[in-house]
Amino acid sequence: MDIQTRQQITLRLPHHQDKAEGCCICSEAVDLPRSDGRTEELLVLPCSHTFGSICIIRWLSHSPNRSCPLCRRRMIYRGCGHAVKPYEVARAPRCVREEDMPDLCLVCRGGGVLEEQVRVIRERQMAVQRTLQGLRTWFPGLVGGVFRVDTVESRIGASKRKEEKEVAAIYAELEKDREEW
Repeated sequence: MDIQTRQQITLRLPHHQDKAEGCCICSEAVDLPRSDGRTEELLVLPCSHTFGSICIIRWLSHSPNRSCPLCRRRMIYRGCGHAVKPYEVARAPRCVREEDMPDLCLVCRGGGVLEEQVRVIRERQMAVQRTLQGLRTWFPGLVGGVFRVDTVESRIGASKRKEEKEVAAIYAELEKDREEW
């Protein structure tokens, strides 16, 4: 059987595994607390293979080839080089063959406006963080006296969480009417 025929057959088969089977990478149950206390969701890649969220995100970010662990299909957009984002099975777009994948990721297809908004948010967060760290460095008596050190750290953490929420809201708005792949 040639590879194109095998890919067409593969795309027609339902690969969404039963959650009770667990993640293909770690064999832990999906949607149940793991031994480390975290809970994995079931995510799907464009090739239709499903994995636990923690494992597939770690796999794609640390794998030198950024490929599906089962079929080895590369999970990188050809045009922009960004990584393909796995989706929750319940809200995933339809699975597509490699040759039908868009060349650019959703962010790059956004025309650069999104990248500019994210850049501004991240710069603002970095400025807040530098200011708070500067207070601790230049006014050590003030930080620890009037301002507690843990207050500075908690404000830096709050600033990072606020940035993450703002960036997530921008991406959510972008994804509302468009499919990643």
